[in-house]
Amino acid sequence: MRYVRTDGMKYEFLPEFPPLNVLLVNTLVPGRSTRNLVAKVSAFKDKYSDLVQSIFEAINGISNEFIKRHRSMSADELGLLMNTNHCLLGALGVSHPSLEKVMGIASGHKCWGKLTGGGGGGCAIILFPQNFQSDAKQLLTNELIENGFECYESEIGGNGVMLHEKWPGA
Repeated sequence: MRYVRTDGMKYEFLPEFPPLNVLLVNTLVPGRSTRNLVAKVSAFKDKYSDLVQSIFEAINGISNEFIKRHRSMSADELGLLMNTNHCLLGALGVSHPSLEKVMGIASGHKCWGKLTGGGGGGCAIILFPQNFQSDAKQLLTNELIENGFECYESEIGGNGVMLHEKWPGA
């Protein structure tokens, strides 16, 4: 799903998005404030408007590239886009040392990822390479847990929730 800001909020659904195995990682950073992070980015933009605008444009370019190519994109290509997005968000100042540690551990296991939500700690999403073996997933998960993080294996993509016929009384 893609969110598009208009007069209201518009949602665009991406058809034929293949299922991908991911690991959600909670850094357990306490006391995060999205409001403070937004204020920090706003102050950065006020001081360096051209630079911050270029970062925003690069982030938008990543989204557009994904939307154009998601049907044929390999996990390696998607992972590169995810890592680049994470780095750009870090350049805006919304990452956190705990998120950088997660990214470093993931990279050491040949995986990719990015922060989720407002940043400042919180969660990251790690993308596994195609054909990533279960023992390799377990090694990555164990290392993250040993470093104080919570991990949840999941799958994104696929068809999602579908209504095939109208239920009686609905």
